[in-house]
Amino acid sequence: LPITAGTLYLHDPVRETFTRAWTGEDQALSDEELANELLEKLHNAVGDRHPNVRIEAREGAVRLALPMLAREDLIGVFIGTLAQGVEASVESLDEATRYIDTIMPLILNARQYNQSRDLAMRDDLTKAYNRRFFESYLDEEIERTRRYGSVFSIIFLDLDDLKNINSKHGHLTGSRVLQEVAKRVLAAVRTIDKVVRFGGDEFCIIL
Repeated sequence: LPITAGTLYLHDPVRETFTRAWTGEDQALSDEELANELLEKLHNAVGDRHPNVRIEAREGAVRLALPMLAREDLIGVFIGTLAQGVEASVESLDEATRYIDTIMPLILNARQYNQSRDLAMRDDLTKAYNRRFFESYLDEEIERTRRYGSVFSIIFLDLDDLKNINSKHGHLTGSRVLQEVAKRVLAAVRTIDKVVRFGGDEFCIIL
């Protein structure tokens, strides 16, 4: 494609959002802009011969968004900035679509491998990391800070009166409270921070 720069976004099933996996441009769309501006349009484009969405970018430039599909499930988006005054031809879109179709099985295999490995390290209820992950990752983080002379922080938090919620409203409601808390914490931290369900109603965030 006649593009000058691009950014790849991949779906994160834990955070239920699309996040930047790679970028080669200085002013890529933020994750929020991608969600607000594009995702619905991309879903509507699925089924077209060349599914894509054009976006007006800064200073008259045009961005071209190409969906990356796995069995009609949107798992990624590639956004490229077209060179000034240049249009993407039908032939180049054909080639780009074929290329995406070719690499999708590789991305899916890597994704499934990471997910299966990740499941062993995550809490079933909250999707936060579990105690097993915490103990191995903390050792690595301590060693890394020693080597580079840096620092890291840990936040411990717990839920007040969860036992009262369980007694008054039932354990199912208590479980939903834990899920909601974990979801909000995961949404609030950076991708590089690790959220751990330490046990019961206790959470830990490694910053």
